[in-house]
Amino acid sequence: MRNGYLLPPTQDKMRELAERLRAEPQTAEHAQGEFAVGVHWETQVKRPRNGREPHHVCQVFASALPLQYGGAGRRAQDWEPLGRMVQHAAMESTLLVAALLASRRKVRVTVYLTALGCGAFGNPTDWFLAALHASMKKLAAHPLDVRLLHYGSLPAAGSRWTEMETTLRAQQESTKRVRASY
Repeated sequence: MRNGYLLPPTQDKMRELAERLRAEPQTAEHAQGEFAVGVHWETQVKRPRNGREPHHVCQVFASALPLQYGGAGRRAQDWEPLGRMVQHAAMESTLLVAALLASRRKVRVTVYLTALGCGAFGNPTDWFLAALHASMKKLAAHPLDVRLLHYGSLPAAGSRWTEMETTLRAQQESTKRVRASY
């Protein structure tokens, strides 16, 4: 770790870790259980005006691996097992927090997600989308409305992003029918 970033001393270290995680699924499973996120449960994001109530949100803080940091020679395949694990842990944790809020409040909860790590950190989009898809599937019974936020412009029609949004919409509609009591 350097300056809060995972920057191994050599690329060989990431390759060795990738080989171990691929060869030892139980080690990978145990490691995934050790990930943590930060949660601010009632963060005020808007100052009250004209006698209105303040607006509060729940924020989940997570990060992805910095594939683009630390110079040339980084190969995504050497970072892939750990990168996918981090993405999965972050998405599942975020949706679990939302499911907990929905259960406590007895209402549907809207979750706003960014493409964690897919920008400046250079994580492949498919890592994020696979993690989101698996987490949504696992938590499909919970009354969550997931929204993907995009930076700059909307993705092109027919892209993996729009396919994922279509899948999410269908999952959420079926959940609304099943969990209409909320």
